[in-house]
Parts: sequence; structure tokens; C-alpha cells
Amino acid sequence: AGINYSLYFYALRTRSLRCFWESLELRVYLAVTVIATGLVVWFLLTDYGYNLPQACRYGAFQVVSIITTTGFITADFEQWAVPAQIILILLMLCGACAGSTTGGIKIDRHVILAQKAVQEVRRFLHPRLVTRLKSNGKPLDEDVVLSVTMFFYIYMCLLAVSSYLLCMLGADMLDGLTAAMSCLGGIGPAIGAWGPMESYANASTLSKWLLSLLMLVGRLEIYTILVLIRPLRKNRRQYEQQHGMDK
Repeated sequence: AGINYSLYFYALRTRSLRCFWESLELRVYLAVTVIATGLVVWFLLTDYGYNLPQACRYGAFQVVSIITTTGFITADFEQWAVPAQIILILLMLCGACAGSTTGGIKIDRHVILAQKAVQEVRRFLHPRLVTRLKSNGKPLDEDVVLSVTMFFYIYMCLLAVSSYLLCMLGADMLDGLTAAMSCLGGIGPAIGAWGPMESYANASTLSKWLLSLLMLVGRLEIYTILVLIRPLRKNRRQYEQQHGMDK
């Protein structure tokens, strides 16, 4: 479910699996999943005392559950080593592939942002260098890169503001940050007061409203919410102009 559904359609249409390997986003997604699973399994073996089969089962399940924003749990990962928890927190900001059923920022946006960062560093070192970003061998328009950059900026700003508001409503810094990350990514469990073995029942009423709003924004995505809000503002302005209420 974390793979771009258009790849399934294209594979069925062409009767070939070559499109999966040609997808840079899919290769990065699988690489992130494998590397994160390997690191978590390593920490479970060295710091938590699991044997190899248990470490592989619990580590792989939680990594896949978090990165695909499924939110299922089979272990209390709050009891794991701090480096393993940090990996899961970073995966909350990751998400799976674009065009999938997952939430979060999505791998495709991270790939574009990483390519843009490398491009800017190369331009700084070589001012006369002319390059153009590509995705799967096709050049990317600057409008697409700008849209991805703005989405990431708005996402991080929304995350920061919502974390601050949760802290003002009584949550600890870690609780507020991970809860905002989890709800905005559509994941579910956080770390701390609303961890895998707890629920959001003990949250205040205002916190529940805020977290519910974050889940709605995260599921529909930010641009979708903005598109829904804009017609309302436009209709309101037209109503005010018609009735002489426009300032």
C-alpha cells in the first residue's frame, strides 16, 4: 500500500515489472525501509535483549507500520533504545510513495528536496554551472520544485505551531511534538503520554480538537484544504460586495 498505485496500473498494462525498478522514488522508499529496519533490529539485539527472529519481526513490523502511516503496533517501542525511537520519529516525517494510501510528506517530495539541495550546493561551488532537476529521467519544472518546497515549509510550520499549542495546553515537549507529527502524518501512536500503549483519551478537549484537525489536514493534505477554503473566502467577498459590506 505504500507503493505508488500508478506503478501497479502501468505494470498490469505493460505486463512488465520493469517500471518498479525504474522508479527512483520506489528505490529510495525500499532503501529507507530496509536501512531503518536493519538499524532498529540492531538496537533491539544489542540493547533490548531480543533474539534475532524476534528482533526482525518486531523491528520490521514497526518500521513498516510507521513509514506507511498504518499505525498498528505489536510492541511497546517506548521501551526500546533511544536511537531506535529516534528512527521511528524520523519515519513519521517520511511517509511512503506519492500516489499511495499513506499520509506524511511522501518520499517523492523528499527526493526532490534532496536533489534541489545538492543542486544549490553545486551552484554555490560552481556559479556558472547550469543544471536541471530530473525525476525518473524526465526534467522537472521549476513550478513543481517550488510547489514541493512550499509544501514542506508549510508542513513544518504547521507542525511547529501545533506542537507549541499542545505544549501550551499542558503537554510535555516530547509529547506535543510526537503527537503533532503522528496526527499530521495520519499515523496514530506517538511517544510519551500518547504512546503505543496509551490512547488520546487523557488529552484535554482543546487538544483533541487540535489533534483531530491535524489528522484531517494530514489525510486530505494541505493544498486540498487550501483549495477548499479559497472558494469560501471568494464567495464571502462576492456576498460582501453585493451587499455593500466590502471595506
